[in-house]
Amino acid sequence: MRLTQKGWMVSGILDWEFAYSGSTLADIGHILRHPLGAKSRFEQNLIDSFVKNGGFLPTKWKVMSKLLYLLGLNFSIEQL
Repeated sequence: MRLTQKGWMVSGILDWEFAYSGSTLADIGHILRHPLGAKSRFEQNLIDSFVKNGGFLPTKWKVMSKLLYLLGLNFSIEQL
């Protein structure tokens, strides 16, 4: 929560289902999977907001985030 001129506003949401201590790039890869990643402007808005609020993205962030997401997915499947 964050206090603004209009009152209290939600400033973030935490989803414990996939919570872990790891790379931000893996989180970005997870968020940008289908269907959200396929929505018009969703990716650009997410990345713009991330960088605007202090996040750092390396040059090949998109490839790295997809690979980290796939590695996590593979690990989840192996746990079945």
